[in-house]
Amino acid sequence: MTTVVNSDILDKCVAEIKLNNPTLRDSTLKNYKSMLFRILKGSLSAGLNIDSKNNIPFAFKYNSHQIINVINKQLWLEEPKAITERTKKNYFAVMLSLLRGTAVDEPESDYLKNYNYHFETLNNNIKALEMTQSPKPKELQLKDLSIKKLLKGLNYHKSKNDLDSTLLALVGAINCYLCLRNEPSNMILSDTYLSQDLPEFKRTNFIWNKGRNKKYMYIRYNKVRTEADEQREIPITGELNSLLNKYIKQYDDHTPGLSYRPLLYKTKGNEGCMSDANYVGLVKRVWKHMDLDLTSTLIRKVYAMDIRTQYNGKLSEEMKACVKLDHSKQIHDSNYIVFFD
Repeated sequence: MTTVVNSDILDKCVAEIKLNNPTLRDSTLKNYKSMLFRILKGSLSAGLNIDSKNNIPFAFKYNSHQIINVINKQLWLEEPKAITERTKKNYFAVMLSLLRGTAVDEPESDYLKNYNYHFETLNNNIKALEMTQSPKPKELQLKDLSIKKLLKGLNYHKSKNDLDSTLLALVGAINCYLCLRNEPSNMILSDTYLSQDLPEFKRTNFIWNKGRNKKYMYIRYNKVRTEADEQREIPITGELNSLLNKYIKQYDDHTPGLSYRPLLYKTKGNEGCMSDANYVGLVKRVWKHMDLDLTSTLIRKVYAMDIRTQYNGKLSEEMKACVKLDHSKQIHDSNYIVFFD
C-alpha cells in the first residue's frame, strides 16, 4: 500500500478531473492539485489506502465518510486559520469534479451522495452567514455597483480631449479591466522591452509600447510579490489599447521625443514616477463626478463581487478571479466579498 503522496497519484487525479471538466484552465488545475495533495496527505495520516484504480484513489470511493472527516476536521486542526467554511466547500467541489465521471456507471453510489450532501450543506451555511455580514462604512457605496457601471462612468472623461481627462479615463480603465493594486503609480511607459537581466529593471513595472496595436504590461513588483515570482505579462487590447493610444499621442505633445518615461503624466513635482499617495488621489478623482470615493482596492472588490454574482460562486471562476487579482483564495473570500441586505 502506498505510504507517501507521490506525483503519479496526483497526476492521475488531475488527468481525471481534466477529462471530466475539459474547460478548466491550467491555473485552476494547479490549485486543484494542491488541494488534492492535502486531502491525500490527510488520508494517509488517517491510515487510509490511497492506491489508485482507474485514476481514483480507493479511499475516495470506499472510505468517503473518513475522507469527509479529513476535510471537515483534520485539515482544520492542521491549519485553523487557512481552512474556512468556503475553503471546505471548495475541497468538496474538487472531490465532485474528480468523481463526476463515475456518476455514469454508478449514479446511485453512496460516496457521491455523501460528498454532494456536505457540499450543499456548506453552501447553504455560507449563504446564511453572508446574509448577516455588514459592509464597512467605506464599502456602503459599492452596493449595486458593478464594473460595467464604472466603465460607463468613464464616458465623462472620454468625451473631453485634454491630457488630464484622458489620463483619468486611462487610470479608470486600467483599474476596471486589469483590477491592479497601485502598480501604475511606479510604472514606466517604454518603447523597448526592459529586460530583467539588467539590475536596474529587475523589479520595474512597465508597459511595452511595441506598436499601435501591440502593447504589453509587465508586473514585476507589488506588495505581495517577491523577486522569486515570475513577472506577469498582460496583453493590452480593445478599449484599453485605444485609450492608451490616445493618451500616448497627447503625452507626446507635452513631452516629445521620449521613448522611456513614467506612465502617469504629472503637471508638477519631480520628474520621477508618481507616489502611491498621489496615485490614490488620482483614482479618487476618476469617479468623483458620480459622487463615488473609490480606491483601487474597492474597485477590486467590485470585480470580485461581480464574478461571485455572475457565476454563483462557481469554484473554477473564483479561481480565475484570484489569478487576475493576484491573491489567494483565502484572502479573496475573507477580504474581497462584501454582502449587503
